[in-house]
Amino acid sequence: MAKNSNLNYYKDEKKIDSSKDHSNSKCDESKGSFEEIPLKDYLKAKGKKLKIQVKEKSKTIKKKSKKLSKQIKEQAKTTAKRIKELSIETKQIIQKKHKEWKEKERMHKQSQMENEKTSVSNIEKSKTSRDSPRFCPYCGHEVTQGGKFCPNCGNSY
Repeated sequence: MAKNSNLNYYKDEKKIDSSKDHSNSKCDESKGSFEEIPLKDYLKAKGKKLKIQVKEKSKTIKKKSKKLSKQIKEQAKTTAKRIKELSIETKQIIQKKHKEWKEKERMHKQSQMENEKTSVSNIEKSKTSRDSPRFCPYCGHEVTQGGKFCPNCGNSY
């Protein structure tokens, strides 16, 4: 490759003395040799060639990036759509579970209330049976709560 030193000439990547006049050199294509050119011209030509290559690569990259961008946008739309569907499904499941929980809670409270009513009625029955006077079934005389025989007639009750 060319080295940057006092505008030397290059031929087949070999350094040529710049003091000689190489302006009349021709390219012999049959032998595969190249025309001798000044370094400045060589670098200009190489720069132009590189510019063209960069432009081509740039176009290719731009096309690929547009294609990828389009794919990403499509994937984003698909993903957003799926997220929305999942969100709706989740909301429906939560609502269903909420209704189930409310129903279970209602049933539990109803069961508790029935248990409390039963408990209260049992308490009231036991209270009334303890507080009210008892009478002998044979003579009708009032008897004591803990006794087994009537103090009036002597029969067991």
